[in-house]
Amino acid sequence: MKSIAHPRRDSLVYEIRDIVRTAQALEKVGKTIIYENIGDPINRGHLPPDFLQEVLSKHLQDPRSFGYGPTQGILETRQYLCETRNREAGVSLQVDDILFFNGLGDAISTVYKALSSETRVLLPAPVYPSYYALEEFHSGRKPVQYLLKAHQNWSLPLEEIDELLSQHPDLGAILLVNPDNPTGKIHDASSLKGIVELCKKHNVLLIVDEIYNEVCFPTKSCESIASHVEDLPCLSLRGLSKSVPWPGARCGWIEFYNCDSSCELQELKFTLQQLKSMEVCATTLPQRILPELCEHSQYSQNLKNQSELYAKRAREARVTLTKYPFVRVNEPEASLYLSLSLPWQEEVGPMPPLESESKEILMPLWEKAPIDKKLSLYLLASTGVCAVPMNSFHHPTPGLRITLLEPDDEKFQKMLQALGEGISRFMNHYGLQDIDPLEQMPDSDFQYRKLQKSRSAV
Repeated sequence: MKSIAHPRRDSLVYEIRDIVRTAQALEKVGKTIIYENIGDPINRGHLPPDFLQEVLSKHLQDPRSFGYGPTQGILETRQYLCETRNREAGVSLQVDDILFFNGLGDAISTVYKALSSETRVLLPAPVYPSYYALEEFHSGRKPVQYLLKAHQNWSLPLEEIDELLSQHPDLGAILLVNPDNPTGKIHDASSLKGIVELCKKHNVLLIVDEIYNEVCFPTKSCESIASHVEDLPCLSLRGLSKSVPWPGARCGWIEFYNCDSSCELQELKFTLQQLKSMEVCATTLPQRILPELCEHSQYSQNLKNQSELYAKRAREARVTLTKYPFVRVNEPEASLYLSLSLPWQEEVGPMPPLESESKEILMPLWEKAPIDKKLSLYLLASTGVCAVPMNSFHHPTPGLRITLLEPDDEKFQKMLQALGEGISRFMNHYGLQDIDPLEQMPDSDFQYRKLQKSRSAV
């Protein structure tokens, strides 16, 4: 039979899920795994909030909850979102400017289906793996990325973005993730205005992933791009999964700004609507209950409770992990993740001592893996902590991302200690130097690409 799979299938790498296969193989030989790889509160022992179950029970009595909805989304829900955004940001979003999807992952992949084959999207580094994989799958080339300024709390490198847009005329859009994943950085009003001005200057579309917009730590807040977009064509990607939280709802949507002033955005919106119509519609039930959920008297308090827990866990992680050599904690301002930076090394030697069964499982993945992937595999086998390497977020400085979801104080402390001790054992085994990883950061796009090439995993 002739080959029928897509020739760029190898670009579809999603380490956040892929590492689970290794974890499950280790479980079969007796390892207990702590799954820190994915942001699912329910799987980490959080109960669905009472008000969610209350609203769900009510709507399950309504037969309409079981039927198809309109392709664009439930009209009343789109009206609610328009009124909310217009009140918050002083814009004039219309119901036809909102399109629902089966979660944000569906929205992202459908956007790439709708883009012309010549159009490329400028991505941040680090970046959520789905964006990188779909950009490479779509274009057939390594994505072009701008490097968030780790030295300056992961701020936007506006000058570099300007240069990259000038150097690459095939870039038709810029992606901004705000708050950022995996760093938890909130980009401030000045940064948002700056990137809007650059998009205007280079006549490109702005795409903003705002899925964590409401999950900000106490004393922090995140302004929506709607407050700064002015007359710029823009897509805002939002969803329900992180703020309720209800990840299994698979309820996401796109808000289209300034379609009337952009023929290109009108064409993209029409294409997305047609693609969605091929599936008939997105999931009905979460759309139907969304307005009632967001207006429920317990909604804001539930958000506050979540954010306070995540902020508390971030503080605890900083206090505990900074006691260990080699570990640099990148303290977040939002979201439910924490990233760590580690000293960068070109290469390390053979695998550290592990039980033979574990070594056998890890060996096929080990040889050509970058150092932080090797570290994540070693931690998985030696401590049971399942963390995602920063290489999977396509950033040149090695590190790890963990979640802030553990509800039990004692278990979280034990996990942090296991993580710190495991990292120290790994680094000491190879005799690596405890150098500040930020001092090793590339200071130019050229150096970054050189590091990318040298550290690319097979």
